[in-house]
Amino acid sequence: MRVTHVDNQLLDFLRREMDLKTDRELAQLLQLGFPTISKIRHGTPVSDAVILRIHECTDIPVRVIRDQLE
Repeated sequence: MRVTHVDNQLLDFLRREMDLKTDRELAQLLQLGFPTISKIRHGTPVSDAVILRIHECTDIPVRVIRDQLE
């Protein structure tokens, strides 16, 4: 049985919003290493620094980003 992490919801949301096909493309957009995205996919909590990076690279409001984590 696969466990779905709430952080996957954020990553999936970002990929839809930015029209990206892969997590690797998302990592490039956010100027993060692919391992960071992979760790988030597998349960590492999203740090405030990553939330800020998402906001800076996408102009998505921090509140909207945080809502995806709830």
